[in-house]
Amino acid sequence: MGRIKTAIRSFTFGAAAGAAAMYYTDPERGRERRQQAAEQAEAAARALSEQTGGTSDDLARRAAGQVAEATRPLHDSGPDTDNALSDRVQTEIKADDRFSHLNIDVVEGDVTVRGTLDSDDARGEMVSRIEGIPGVSSVIDLTHPQGTPAPTR
Repeated sequence: MGRIKTAIRSFTFGAAAGAAAMYYTDPERGRERRQQAAEQAEAAARALSEQTGGTSDDLARRAAGQVAEATRPLHDSGPDTDNALSDRVQTEIKADDRFSHLNIDVVEGDVTVRGTLDSDDARGEMVSRIEGIPGVSSVIDLTHPQGTPAPTR
């Protein structure tokens, strides 16, 4: 049983190091590649468990979870990531004159939008556009019609 744990730890460390390297070498496709790495980790854990007689589903889930947890701080937060995401959101949204006056903040992938919009249709379109930007975890829409009080969280 000790060899299995050592093998899982070694594999997890290697997978985490590989995922981090992929993130830093290609931040645009990093999320897709991390998902692929997690799937490969799961497949490798299943193969390892079949060779050792362990429970494949349990080992696979644990290995995939450890890879995801080990790489989370590298890609889920941080000022560089938030600044880059903020720039992408600003570029996408402010190109449309209807949205050019909005105030946009990004914290850990959560995009908060404040300001006034003319219609609910414009609000829906704005939220859809932001949700479609890679790296956006959620959109907190605090926009409101002209002449009405600003909403709070």
